[in-house]
Amino acid sequence: MSKGDVHCDGKMRHTDWHLRRLFLLKSEWTDTVSSSALNTLKRRKDHQVQILPLTEDLVKIRNHMVQGLELTLSKRLDLIEVPGKKNRKVLILVTQEAKTALNALVRTREAVGIPERNPFFFASKSLDGYLNSWQAMKAVVDEANVENPMSIS
Repeated sequence: MSKGDVHCDGKMRHTDWHLRRLFLLKSEWTDTVSSSALNTLKRRKDHQVQILPLTEDLVKIRNHMVQGLELTLSKRLDLIEVPGKKNRKVLILVTQEAKTALNALVRTREAVGIPERNPFFFASKSLDGYLNSWQAMKAVVDEANVENPMSIS
């Protein structure tokens, strides 16, 4: 009998049966209903026609909005968009120095044995692996023999 099966053998009182059914519904809601509904909504959204704004309109908005600090930042920093949790967009501002370093990482991927099909920026040598930043930081902290390693995260 699976977790979702409820049998009433005639001896179970009606309220017990409803309480058990309610418990099972709540315990499996995420797996059976909620996640399926969210996936369906996402698929519908992905397949809809998207009307893109006109370049002229974007330029007008940019010129209207960007002043002072924003203008200086837009000239000095590049914007990178990466997928985050639940495929949400995460925006990263990158300096020219960081951009140079990131480009060097991209150029040397093949030389250090990173498979071309590995989609991760900080990739490991496996086909779909990536470097775990927490483990890498912990290894450096341990090697440096610092006095209070817990204060460095």
